Amino acid sequence: SQAIADLLKERAEDYEIAVKSIEMAEKLLDLMVKIEQRFRNCYNRLGQLGEHLQRLLVSGQTIEPKNLLPIANEAHGVWKHLTENVPRFNPYYSRLQTPEFQRLSRIVLHAEKGKAETVLNDLMEAAAKLEAIAIGERVTQAELRKEKETLF
Repeated sequence: SQAIADLLKERAEDYEIAVKSIEMAEKLLDLMVKIEQRFRNCYNRLGQLGEHLQRLLVSGQTIEPKNLLPIANEAHGVWKHLTENVPRFNPYYSRLQTPEFQRLSRIVLHAEKGKAETVLNDLMEAAAKLEAIAIGERVTQAELRKEKETLF
């Protein structure tokens, strides 16, 4: 009877560990959904800003720095929002550390100098770095195999 009691105690402990693991996985999944929603919102906003700037460029009118600054300030706000509010784990963190996304940290300087084309490039390249996460692209099996091969 002592062996059965010990076995039941061990199973109860295993059950508790499993329940806690499931609860932690649910919290991580919820966090992942929230992070991806942030990426989607920021990706969409950068795309809208880029489209607006493209329309201004196509219209042929000279774009003054005062017209570029609101666009650049908002894009800089997107950069700041994501860098401050996204946890430091991958794949999210690595996307935010790329030079293409980090260009948004200097976008206001480009706007102040009146470099509309550079501002547009900053917007589009940053949006491209957010795209895979924003549209829910997942890592392929081939990429996983390649990653495993480099580890072992």
